[in-house]
Amino acid sequence: MSDAGKSNKPYALIRLLEQENEALRLKSARHEFRQIARELTSAEPFGLAIDLPQQDDPEDLNFPPSADALLPTLPVPAGSIQPEALAPDLPVVAVYDDELSGRQLAAALLGLLKTQYRAPFARLLFLCSSFEAVPFLGRYGYAIDHIGRSDPAEALTRLHRRYGVSQIRSVGTGALIAQINAD
Repeated sequence: MSDAGKSNKPYALIRLLEQENEALRLKSARHEFRQIARELTSAEPFGLAIDLPQQDDPEDLNFPPSADALLPTLPVPAGSIQPEALAPDLPVVAVYDDELSGRQLAAALLGLLKTQYRAPFARLLFLCSSFEAVPFLGRYGYAIDHIGRSDPAEALTRLHRRYGVSQIRSVGTGALIAQINAD
């Protein structure tokens, strides 16, 4: 065998590994999406089998306007249903849960995540009014911000500084709640 044939073997092996890695990423994302759909269409979509003492929701946090002004912008992950990294130019959109819960919230999330799975349109940051969906969203690699009963529009400036959020939309209707002015 010639020296040229020997020197191409490592490159061929690397190409083969890249192809296998790509195939596994696609399979993993497809599996994650199927699992999300299965969980969201189950009888208890956000049910956790954990016995915890009953407690009231914690009080809403009120951040001072400049509390995070000097901190760097945090990256917003694509979630585990995306086989590839999302394009860096996709906008970061906050999705407010509309204080929905149970099957209503599950149906709204499933509709949104189906669209995101098929044709990614944004990096999603979920704004949660309760902790009900937090374990579910966290398990699938989504960014979450718990805003409690606060008005989501009032959080936009802070969310823009922390995550680069350009707008807040309703999970149920897709309606625009608030948007950063491009002045």
